[in-house]
Amino acid sequence: MSHYNHRQWKRYADNIIDEQQQKEMECHLVDCDDCLETYLSIIEGTKINEVVSLVNMDFANNVMRQINTQEIKTSIKSNKKRKKSSDILLYYVAAACITLAFFSSGVFDFIGYYIPKTTVQLVDTTRSRELLASGWTERLIDLDLEDLTKQDWGDRFEKKE
Repeated sequence: MSHYNHRQWKRYADNIIDEQQQKEMECHLVDCDDCLETYLSIIEGTKINEVVSLVNMDFANNVMRQINTQEIKTSIKSNKKRKKSSDILLYYVAAACITLAFFSSGVFDFIGYYIPKTTVQLVDTTRSRELLASGWTERLIDLDLEDLTKQDWGDRFEKKE
């Protein structure tokens, strides 16, 4: 098996050879690992050179600069979140102070003025019903006890004819 040299593979990579020789070299690449390595090293070298010429020399610096600006924006956002949470705490403290001021000035006394009256009325009606119910049963028990004391025990057990 004859191997192709570096210059021939370079011409193949640049597509400068005729069609017949190109087909022969492709078939040889399938069978020969050494030539395949040579061809791949040529392609890598040319592709890297092409990419280097396309990429700006300041590319890495530009990327790093953008990363730094992103970090600054992220830190600003986290500072805003901390500030927002401290603002919320401040709002709660202010609301609590205003509520205490309203309590001490008696503003809420007028709001709750009608509620205790209705509650007292409900409690009173329930209580009077309980008193009526318990009073009736107590009177009945008292009457039975009075009847028992008035009658003689012997009369109760006598046969009635």
